[in-house]
Amino acid sequence: MPSNGTLKYAYKDASGWHNQTVDSGGDVGMFTSLQITSAGWPTISYYDFTNGNLKYAYKNSAGWHTQTVDSGGDVGQYISLQFTSTGWPAISYYDVTNTALKYAYKDAAGWHTQTVDSSGNVGVYTSLRLTPAGWPAISYYDATNHALKYTYKSTTGWHTQVVDNSSNVGQYTSLQLTPTGWPAISYYDNTNFTLKYAYKSAS
Repeated sequence: MPSNGTLKYAYKDASGWHNQTVDSGGDVGMFTSLQITSAGWPTISYYDFTNGNLKYAYKNSAGWHTQTVDSGGDVGQYISLQFTSTGWPAISYYDVTNTALKYAYKDAAGWHTQTVDSSGNVGVYTSLRLTPAGWPAISYYDATNHALKYTYKSTTGWHTQVVDNSSNVGQYTSLQLTPTGWPAISYYDNTNFTLKYAYKSAS
């Protein structure tokens, strides 16, 4: 691994490409996930390899600001960042120390973290979306059972489902939700070297 990696951000306008160094405090900037706020400012979640932390950076008129989201062990790989309807960030990510799927969100009180699934080596290749009601939904890979999994939260807590365990499947997931809230997932079948697609409906 490099010893002085930095997180950078690039954007293009009428005059061409521009790039900025966002964070250079150690070996930082892997597993990035970018979102743009409703006001047009960039925000990035990323992995701090030096400290084994999940970090979050956002820009405003005063410049770039960085925050440590989770420092409880080696955490913060395979990140997916989204915004709630009220503009707060939410992040799914992998806990290396406990081989678990975690979820973090921010509100007026600060950052909050939760362990979502710790049933084996689970939580890599996460993809996060928020339902029309504002609840998080995550697709991810179960490395112990070589399966694609899906989890969502409701008023009664987290609910986890096995989507596909037909072979070694579920890496490189990408999750979207239909306008009515049903999940659809694209992912890799490592046994057959094929692209697969799964969706859920009332049936």
